[in-house]
Amino acid sequence: KVLQSAGKDYKAVARSLDPTNKRNLRANLLNLTEAQHALKGSHTACLCVGLPYDLKVWKSQWPLLIKNVLQAAEENGCQLLFLDNVYM
Repeated sequence: KVLQSAGKDYKAVARSLDPTNKRNLRANLLNLTEAQHALKGSHTACLCVGLPYDLKVWKSQWPLLIKNVLQAAEENGCQLLFLDNVYM
């Protein structure tokens, strides 16, 4: 909302979003193709994703998710801002 009220160009990416907002893009970052599409044309990406608080989920999904995002950012020349989980 802050970016929108400031008139900044942005898009929000998530697995589930309000489809009525044209700035929203549905993507699953566990899928490389979807991560590449999500970051296409972006100058900067803020990675604020969350996974369920389950060790098995984090062990299996986090390495793939971050690998896909890093690759997609590099391919698109996109700066990546990573916001870590405060509970770690």
